[in-house]
Amino acid sequence: MPKQSVEDDVQIDMLRAKVVELETALTNADSEMQDVVARMSTAQIEVLTLQEEREAARRETRRLQQELENERMKSFEDRFKSLGSTVQ
Repeated sequence: MPKQSVEDDVQIDMLRAKVVELETALTNADSEMQDVVARMSTAQIEVLTLQEEREAARRETRRLQQELENERMKSFEDRFKSLGSTVQ
């Protein structure tokens, strides 16, 4: 088995150091990706919650508008009835 030269040893050490560096970068990137996925999930939940709140507000607005319209009609009918009773 031929002996390795000093240059080969240095190159092997540099490659080992590069492998460790790349493994560390990969671990960091994986951790960051998990953070991004968690933030995206949170954001999606927030969007769904806001959409539900918006729809609830729209329903409440329609209900209040209908209630207001009913009160206007009732008021108009009451005035019309009172005018009818004074004419007789």
